Amino acid sequence: RLLKHAVTTHENNNAALELALTCVDLPQFSDSLEWLLYETVKDHDRQDSPGSESRELLFARVVSLLRNFGEYEDIVVRCARKMDAHWWPLLFDYAGEPASLLETCSSMSRLRTAACLLIILQEMFGYATSTPYALKLFQASMESGQLVLAADLANFLRKAREAKMLNVAYVKIPKGEEDLMDEIRALYQGHEDDEPLPIIFSTVNKKAIELLAEMNLRSLGALARAMNLPLSLWITRNRARLGQQENPVKTINLLHEQFSWPFPTGEKVNRKISAFENVRNGHVDRADSGIQKLAGSTYNADSRREVVYLQKAFLKARVYDIALALSMVLLDVEAVFALLVSHPKLKDPFLDTLKSHSDGYENLAVVLRQWLFESQAG
Repeated sequence: RLLKHAVTTHENNNAALELALTCVDLPQFSDSLEWLLYETVKDHDRQDSPGSESRELLFARVVSLLRNFGEYEDIVVRCARKMDAHWWPLLFDYAGEPASLLETCSSMSRLRTAACLLIILQEMFGYATSTPYALKLFQASMESGQLVLAADLANFLRKAREAKMLNVAYVKIPKGEEDLMDEIRALYQGHEDDEPLPIIFSTVNKKAIELLAEMNLRSLGALARAMNLPLSLWITRNRARLGQQENPVKTINLLHEQFSWPFPTGEKVNRKISAFENVRNGHVDRADSGIQKLAGSTYNADSRREVVYLQKAFLKARVYDIALALSMVLLDVEAVFALLVSHPKLKDPFLDTLKSHSDGYENLAVVLRQWLFESQAG
């Protein structure tokens, strides 16, 4: 209220700006700026009080004051979201056109605020006006790694398509990628409603190929989950790009680095070995063995789910060398043993390189070799 008083009772904004600058570090400062704009909008159509400035001039002065602060567009967005949409034309007539504010935010990589303005733009002017900006924001979100936002924007474009309000330019096959629709149909067969726009899939597919080539498995999994990419089937169709991993232990080290997981201690590995041995020897039922519970007990639950998701995808895609590394990182001894039994070519290069690894993995390598010998002998 002090800010409003300063704006309305002085000939210029100097006093209001000085007051605002003394409050800029207060927790509610941003809220006070938002309230000032909100009240200015609501007061606009009220009868002018005797001796006060015209509402138009007051509005212009409030906007001028708010533009001194870097979060101006955020203030406008939050204000718009708190008021009925019928006030929006008045708000944006003075605060700036939504498209212009969106472009400003996009150029400054403030993509979430830009996406909020996209929704406002769509509600005010429809899909025909907003979809060109949606595609630009989608590309920017993908480049900056903001996958949740990218997924929301892809969904926005999908809704525009369903409403038959999407420009044909955004539906057509990108030049030089004429086989893209065949790939989309193969991946989403039986789930046609989930098919992405060709331009969206093109971007996601290129990013996935890049991440696979870099063996950035964590980011690949995050991309697939966010963008509804059928990962196991996609891996199967892109298996040739991967090639045989010459050193599975290098993959293990990469996974520990990407997920920020410590190498397992000898004590933890020994508990896991004991649990699986009890199952192998028939001393306890698998369901009662605690095999799976022990695997991730010291790891973040969310990141463990990420690794399990990748493990299942690579197993289903029959990329067994990477599935082996993922199973090892999870300390899924049962899966590791099964993979080494069914794919003996993996055994020696894998177990030999584990000899010089951490105590936990070294211990497990010794026991696995013994189990494999007993399995062959039996």
